[in-house]
Amino acid sequence: MQLFRAIPGMIAADGVVEFLPRAVREHYRRAIADGHGADGWTRIIDGIRAPRR
Repeated sequence: MQLFRAIPGMIAADGVVEFLPRAVREHYRRAIADGHGADGWTRIIDGIRAPRR
């Protein structure tokens, strides 16, 4: 879970537009809230594809 928190900061440190880290962080938060925090990227992609209930 620490990696999930660190990725947006790493992206921002490289100079990527600020909204991108926020968007990435929200996708991670959604995956964690849905109980998939220990799963891989495929769960995040599944969450992006699935409509929010």
